[in-house]
Amino acid sequence: MTTQMFSYLQARYPLNPTMSCTYMRRPGAHPTCTGMMNSSSRRYHHFQLGRKALFTLSERASLWKEVEKQEQQEDEKEPSPTCRGTRTRPLPSVVAVDPKPCKGSIFSYAIDCLEMLIVKMMYMYDSSSPPRYLSGNFAPVPAETPPTTDLPVTGHLPECLNGEFMRVDPNPKFAPVAGYHWFDGDGMIHGICIKNGRATYVSRYVKTSRFKQEEFLGGAKFLKVGDIKGHFGLLMFIPQILRLLLMDLSYGHGTGNTSLVYHNGKLLALYESDKPYVIKILEDGDLQTLGILDYDKRLGHSFTAHPKIDPFTV
Repeated sequence: MTTQMFSYLQARYPLNPTMSCTYMRRPGAHPTCTGMMNSSSRRYHHFQLGRKALFTLSERASLWKEVEKQEQQEDEKEPSPTCRGTRTRPLPSVVAVDPKPCKGSIFSYAIDCLEMLIVKMMYMYDSSSPPRYLSGNFAPVPAETPPTTDLPVTGHLPECLNGEFMRVDPNPKFAPVAGYHWFDGDGMIHGICIKNGRATYVSRYVKTSRFKQEEFLGGAKFLKVGDIKGHFGLLMFIPQILRLLLMDLSYGHGTGNTSLVYHNGKLLALYESDKPYVIKILEDGDLQTLGILDYDKRLGHSFTAHPKIDPFTV
C-alpha cells in the first residue's frame, strides 16, 4: 500500500528540482499553496489557503480519496485566485472616442487666418525644402492600406508560425502649417499577419481624438513640437490657445504614435501625454481602434509610452 501510494504521489505531485527543499504543487492551486514531502517520516504535508491536512502514507486509500473529493468540491465553489491578495474583477471597459469640435464659425476662420499670418511674417515655411522628418526615409505614407493578402514570400513560412507582427510610427495625415517634428505625426500601425504559411499586410491609423478632430476639420489644427522654437514658437501659442476654445479635449490630445504593448489581453497604442488606445485585431488581420482604456475612470492622467514588463506577472 505504501509503495503504491508513494508512486501515486510522485505522479500526482511532481517534484521541483530547482528548489533547495523538495516542494510540490497541486495543479490549479494557489501559487502559495504548496505541498512538501518529508523524506524522513514519509509524510506528505498539504497546505491549501491556510488549511493544513497532515496524513501518513500508511493510512487507508479511502482517506486519500475523501480528501481529494473534498478539495475538488472546494475548487468548484470558489476558484483559487491567480495571486495572493487579489480579487477577481471584470476586465475594464473601453471608452469610445467621439469628440465634438466646432466647425465653420467665424471665430474658427479668424484663428486660421491669424495662424497663417504669423507663419508668413516669420518666414518659417518654405514648400521647396520640406522639413527633415517629412522627406526621404521619413516621408509619410500617403494613405492607409487595407488587408492585402497572399504577399510574395521569399523562402518558407513554417505552418506553425501564426500571428501578427506590428509596429507603430508617426505618420501625419495632414501637412503641417509650419514646423514639424518626428513626434508630431499621427500614429500608424503597420502589421504583417502570418497564417498557415501566408502573409497579409495592413496599415491603419490609430483613431485618436486628435486624429478624428483634424479629420473632421480637414487639416492640422493642434500645436506641434516642431512649432515650439524661438520667438516663432511664442507667437504660435496665441492661435493655439484661442483654438482650444473650439476643440474637444475631453478625450485627450495625443497621437498614439510611440509604442505598442500587449497587456491583460489587450493591444494598446501608447503616447507619453495621453491615455492608452485599445486596438483590436480582426480575423483577416485588419486593425480597428476601439477607444480609450481608462480603467473604469481610475486613470485620470496620462499613461507612459515606455512601460517595463514584469516577466513574473505578465
